[in-house]
Amino acid sequence: VCQDFLRGRCERIACRYTHVIAQPMLPPPMRDVPMQMPYPEM
Repeated sequence: VCQDFLRGRCERIACRYTHVIAQPMLPPPMRDVPMQMPYPEM
């Protein structure tokens, strides 16, 4: 998860895509778990 995004400062497409697209598709319990996708910022 992009820490800058959590502070409202992340402008990277990968960060925004993960939060805007992936979160609504996941069940509530999984939204609190860090994304296990291999993004460069991780």
